[in-house]
Amino acid sequence: ISCQEASNQHSTMPIQDNFEFPVSIDTKNKYMFYLHGKIIEDQGVPAISPQFGEYEYDEILQTLNENGFYVISEKRSENTNSSEYSRVVVEQINDLIAAGVPAYNITIVGASKGAAITILVSHFLENEDVNFVLLAICHPDIVEEFIHDGVSPKGNILSIYDQADEMAGSCGKLFSYSEGK
Repeated sequence: ISCQEASNQHSTMPIQDNFEFPVSIDTKNKYMFYLHGKIIEDQGVPAISPQFGEYEYDEILQTLNENGFYVISEKRSENTNSSEYSRVVVEQINDLIAAGVPAYNITIVGASKGAAITILVSHFLENEDVNFVLLAICHPDIVEEFIHDGVSPKGNILSIYDQADEMAGSCGKLFSYSEGK
């Protein structure tokens, strides 16, 4: 579903003032987890990269919310363990599903380190109906590490990266490895 379609379907979605896991789950909402890049762990907000500029974390969350998603995101602490954190997200997703939210109404978007965590969420969750968006990940060395560790992502997965990005690349080899698992 496109952001515009989601916006049209959920134009009554209130603008969020925080992005915590909901206290009360509305099963009609489309839920989106946003897992930020490591720069937010390192610098907090605002985070500024000399190479890429400001990481507009708050603006990203607001834009996703304004386009019809109930957004769940937290600023991870420095040097967060990716595997442990991914299991927390899996528990939250399972809580949404147990409350009656259809799996296809749940999307996890991860950027950079957040995308690596998103791959782990996909692997541990093992739900083919949940949606995943990977932003700027899958450098060949990272792909080899995932394969070595037996990580097989599952679900509806979209991977996006800039061809000029030397730290990211195609997830094709990881997806091929995961077929049938």
